[in-house]
Amino acid sequence: MEDGMGFEPQKLFIGLMEFFTILLPGAVLTYLSMGAWGPCILGPGSYDNLTNSPAMGGGAFFVASYVTGHFLFLIGSLLDDLVYGPLRTKQTHDWYLHQLAVTGELPSRWKRSLSYYTFGQNCDLAAERAKTIKNEFLKKLQASPDINPFQWSKAHLAKIHPESLTTVHRFEADSKFFRSFCALSLLLIITTLVNGLAQWVARVPDAWLIVDPVPKFILLLLVLLASLWRYVELRFKAVNQAYWSVITLTAQEQSIFIKDDETDSLHGHYKNAGAVVFRVDKEGKREFLAMNPMEVIAPDYMRLYPKWNRVTQMTGLLFYGKMRRHELLKVAAIRHVLEQTGCWTKIFLSKSDQQPILFEIPESGGIPCFLVEYLDKDTRHISSASEVWLDFDSMVKLLDESKTQQELLQEFQKILKSNDLQSST
Repeated sequence: MEDGMGFEPQKLFIGLMEFFTILLPGAVLTYLSMGAWGPCILGPGSYDNLTNSPAMGGGAFFVASYVTGHFLFLIGSLLDDLVYGPLRTKQTHDWYLHQLAVTGELPSRWKRSLSYYTFGQNCDLAAERAKTIKNEFLKKLQASPDINPFQWSKAHLAKIHPESLTTVHRFEADSKFFRSFCALSLLLIITTLVNGLAQWVARVPDAWLIVDPVPKFILLLLVLLASLWRYVELRFKAVNQAYWSVITLTAQEQSIFIKDDETDSLHGHYKNAGAVVFRVDKEGKREFLAMNPMEVIAPDYMRLYPKWNRVTQMTGLLFYGKMRRHELLKVAAIRHVLEQTGCWTKIFLSKSDQQPILFEIPESGGIPCFLVEYLDKDTRHISSASEVWLDFDSMVKLLDESKTQQELLQEFQKILKSNDLQSST
């Protein structure tokens, strides 16, 4: 057999998936509406002829399903901009951190939980790395702004590894099916509401408060919400699968090299950022957060392991780590606090000038340290470290061997006392 006549099952599979993405939702809508709309569109006589002829009726049903499916597909495509786009950009873990650092506003727990179970944490890392790879490949053409990272990733995979693109297409096809199903559910909900309203206006017997459409409306609404969630989840998986494949294949080929310490205007000369956490308890007393303060929890254990005591004191008060590319200092600080302690915090602003309270310690080439205020606890955070809130005097004793952190704590305490005086006046 010649190469041009070869059978390629992968292409057939993808074609079938896209075909049923259009045909199946269209068939459902056609079946549910043909009794009401068939005679209106075709006329009673023509519609009866179709129903009496299985061959003609089956062909007409197939064509109607295919055309209707395309209309559902067109309506569903609006969800990319109306639903997925806003959710992906402004309802993710990374966006919450950015908004918290800039505005100090923390979303509600149900929003954070929904975002976590849909997008997970650190959902922008793969996208940022894939964008960097795309920029390197298109640098000579200066064409990087002309194509988004996802479309470029699919085009790149089609050239270097079509098998990986098949997996991306599978996720895409599934997401498009549920996207069309969302449009179908929405149309059915509107139809149910219109029919119920018509019954109520006509005062149909036994239609008190539209009892009959209510269960149908609730069921369709649940189907719409479930389909919407599944669509967003599958689309996110399709996009991330493309990014993961590009990153993995680029690493295997070693076709480009990106310096990890590349200069970034958002970083300046800093490579790390950190924060000190405080809160005000129910009695109005100020407390500071310490992790692994074994000297307070188990003094006998600390006498047996003095080396571990020094380690915990070095990391007990200040929570810091490496910054990411294109990350603000404030975002990096509260991100490391969240990752290491599970505490959602916000940048504390001085009441005199409404500016963040920031000090730099000389360790690791200079670490900018913010004072942050505790807001809430992430219940999903799991840590082997112990957490204890201590007042200022107890924390100073704990940090007896770490003069740098002692000085940092004392500076923050002075600022807080100054703010208290300004509030009282």
